[in-house]
Formats: sequence, C-alpha cells, structure tokens
Amino acid sequence: MVKRMGSKKLARSMRLFTLIFFIFLQGLFAEHIVRNDEIILEKTYKRIESISRELKEKTGVHVAVAARRKSDEPFATFEEKLKSTLTEPYALVTFSAEDTKINITIAIPGSKLNPERIRDDYVIPILVEKRSDLKPEVRYSAALLNGTTRLVMLIAQEKGEKLSTIGELPDASPSDFLPIIGRGLLFLTIIAAFLLIFRYRQKKVQ
Repeated sequence: MVKRMGSKKLARSMRLFTLIFFIFLQGLFAEHIVRNDEIILEKTYKRIESISRELKEKTGVHVAVAARRKSDEPFATFEEKLKSTLTEPYALVTFSAEDTKINITIAIPGSKLNPERIRDDYVIPILVEKRSDLKPEVRYSAALLNGTTRLVMLIAQEKGEKLSTIGELPDASPSDFLPIIGRGLLFLTIIAAFLLIFRYRQKKVQ
C-alpha cells in the first residue's frame, strides 16, 4: 500500500514538473505568443511560433498572438495595452475566451490587407462551431491557428516572400467551399435515394 501511494505521488510530481517545465520553456522561447492562459494547445503553440518566426526573419513584420481566458479588464483596454508593447511593422491577434471576442490589428505601413475579412472568414466560423465533442481549447486553438496562418501567409505574399513553414497560398477561403460541399451533399442524397428505390423494387420482384 505504501509503495502504491509513493508511486502515485511520484507520478503526480512528474506531471507537475513536466507542466511547469513546459510553461517555463514557453516563457523562455515565446516571441510571438505574448499571452496564453492555457488556451492554446502545445502543438498549435509551436506551429504559430514557427510560422511567425519565419515571417519576421524574411519580412521584418512581427506577428503577436494574445489569448486570455478571463475578462479581467475591458477587451479594448486589454488590446491597447498589448499594442503599446509592439513596434511597427506588426500584426496583432487578440482573443478573449470568456466573452468570445477576437480582433486582428494590422499595423504595417502601406499594407492593404483587410483584418476584418481575415477574422470573419478564417477565425469566427471555427469559434462559433457548436459540436458537443469539440473541447473549447481545441476550438480556440484551431481558430487562432487558422486565422494566424492566413494572416502570416497574406503578409508574406504582400511582401513578395515565400515561407517554407507554410507553402503556397490557396485562393479559396472556407466560405468558398460551402457551395461545393452543398453540391456534394445533394449528389450523395440523390445516390442514396436511387439505392433505396432500387432495393425496394428488388424486394417487390422477390
């Protein structure tokens, strides 16, 4: 019994140490995710850091992402404080989970990118997804990764650079695929109806 209790305590201690060590590494090497209240998953965290780092190396544009869990101050105040720590050229993705607010700021002289379109087409559709089997952290991470990736790709394209961490920029947005999905579902429905009729006729013949 004593050995079992000792093993459980050791396992808990190891898990705690691993968590603390990961948080320490995030704080040590994080350059682009300026705040993360355990919202952004580890794999997503590394991916955002990777693509943002390459963008900065090639274009000089700094992309920062901030994700808070609780609304400890008004969203606008939170965002303005973040902006005050950044120097142009930069782009900022600000997210607040408790009140589900997201905003993208692009402070790049001469840029013609539309931050509202990036947010509305590539972040919000994932944030409002209501699948019961989708954990909040998974949904938040997916939305932030999708929006940040598109933002980074568009900045790189505007600057005439190609990023090895991402690849080519697709022309279509998620909303562009909706008609295709609709036609696909209609096609599958027609096939299903045809099979049902075929089986019904076979039974009548028998």
